[in-house]
Amino acid sequence: PREFVNGISQRQFNELTDEANFSPILNRAIQGLYPPGSTFKVVTAYAALTQGVIGADASSLVEADEFYHDTGTYRYPFCVEESDTCVFNSPYCCDRGVDLRDAITVSSDTYFYRLGGEGFFQRPQPLDEGIQESARAFGLGSYTGVPLPHERPGVVPDREYYDYQFERGVFLRSGDQWFAGDTVNLAIGQGNLLTTPLQVANAYAVLASDGKLHQPNIATRITDRNGQVLEEFGPRLLRELEWTAEIAAPLLDGMNGVTAYNLPSSSGGEALLRGTAYEAFNLPGEGGVDFPLAAWPVAGKTGTAEKQGQADFAWFAAFGPATWPERGFRHDPEVVVAMVLEEAGFGGDVAAPAVARVLLPIATHNVERARTAREVDACYAEVKHLASFLEGVRTGEIKVDADGVPISETRPELSEDCSELVGGEEAVAQRGLDALL
Repeated sequence: PREFVNGISQRQFNELTDEANFSPILNRAIQGLYPPGSTFKVVTAYAALTQGVIGADASSLVEADEFYHDTGTYRYPFCVEESDTCVFNSPYCCDRGVDLRDAITVSSDTYFYRLGGEGFFQRPQPLDEGIQESARAFGLGSYTGVPLPHERPGVVPDREYYDYQFERGVFLRSGDQWFAGDTVNLAIGQGNLLTTPLQVANAYAVLASDGKLHQPNIATRITDRNGQVLEEFGPRLLRELEWTAEIAAPLLDGMNGVTAYNLPSSSGGEALLRGTAYEAFNLPGEGGVDFPLAAWPVAGKTGTAEKQGQADFAWFAAFGPATWPERGFRHDPEVVVAMVLEEAGFGGDVAAPAVARVLLPIATHNVERARTAREVDACYAEVKHLASFLEGVRTGEIKVDADGVPISETRPELSEDCSELVGGEEAVAQRGLDALL
């Protein structure tokens, strides 16, 4: 950061913005655009629950607790002719029966393929774009309103977007050629859907707050150096989505099952289906942690997003402590996390263990205490004094005996709190004042 104080050269700027160097100054939280992959399935599920695709009506495709046989392959039944483009495969699933809750827990692609193809695409326009409608209600495809510069809005693709890109010469087909496969891919968070990590986190905050979409804040208050509050920033509510117990139960049960397992459904199905993030939250010997889920449940969703020409992107989005209707747990969630790791592999293998380690100290009340400005200033003075002393010893200006004990003055010592903050005297000896950075 110190290089920016007096300005940087054009060469340095080019290096910092070069994609070949992974664009190190790109604020990926609000500027990085990624397909959300299976983290988007909860939005598709919400759309299906609120728009009659899932329900008890005669016009509904399926009921929430009705089981679908997931073979790992989905064939769209309304193809004009037999074609490979009518078949959608999932390499991540196996031969089993899943209802909506289980489909979220084990991330069943074919269950959501069917919702997209038979549930939404077969509807008359504009009802066939119901997934897009819900995505926008969750804040995707638009600016979140976070008070930071250069945020990007992302993309929720539809016929109008295809027309726009076709007219610009980017796409080879217009909105009139939006096909079933486009909706099928959208249902699992693929296709031309692009989101920022902050958008995904904010969408999951909707699920955590009973359907309320807020503009994100970057601070809760401003205080002076003595801790006196100068200004506070409260919630900025944008809209309230439709939210009932019937909508919440399968979503929250399925998402809690992701980090744990699902109990057998009352309508049948397999017992104890492990979620896609089970290892991350339960098996320390396999790269995970021993997370206190009984006291602090975590509702989440893994995602493994595909991007043409690149390796898979690993996602995990979650919140806690989560309400878990099936187990009778009721909590007011405190924390939402969304993590994407570029070209890192499967979400359950890579992103979920990382998020588990972020949430563990929060759940166990072991988060390092934030220091006040006055405490940091006091520590700075201690570090400066010690660093000056050590430099004097190094140059010979301060004389020490054979045991390294100063002859002419007392060796400065760091207070316990300052030592904890900077990593001890050894860190000061190695890095000087930079130990405070």
